[in-house]
Amino acid sequence: MICGTFASSSSQTTGGLKMSEFLPKEVRDGLEEARKRDLRRRARLRVVAGDDVYPILRIWDDGFALDAEEVSQLRGLVDVYDGARHVSQCLIIASDVAEGQLICTMKRATQAVDAAPVDFERDEAAPVGLITQL
Repeated sequence: MICGTFASSSSQTTGGLKMSEFLPKEVRDGLEEARKRDLRRRARLRVVAGDDVYPILRIWDDGFALDAEEVSQLRGLVDVYDGARHVSQCLIIASDVAEGQLICTMKRATQAVDAAPVDFERDEAAPVGLITQL
């Protein structure tokens, strides 16, 4: 399964109020935009759905989060890339918007492989090539 370490946003509370509630709305909006921009910049993992590409903000065992401003709904079979390397193919069965992020739930995530599977045992001592003429 794909795993990653992602920073979680935590807020301190004072008497039942969040520290961010003391700030003016414009400052809170600016901080939220900076947090989203930072998540997008650090995100190496990308979801490719058809011709569309979306950065993954957070990922866990059975799902991942995308920016809800870029995509409002996503279902079906998608590919996940780490830079240019194809990591896995995922089947998304549900997606909901929560706190500005599109939360996608996966039914399955199949690891991508470089070579096709074989239906026979390879002999490790077998020659690499065959020279027919000298």
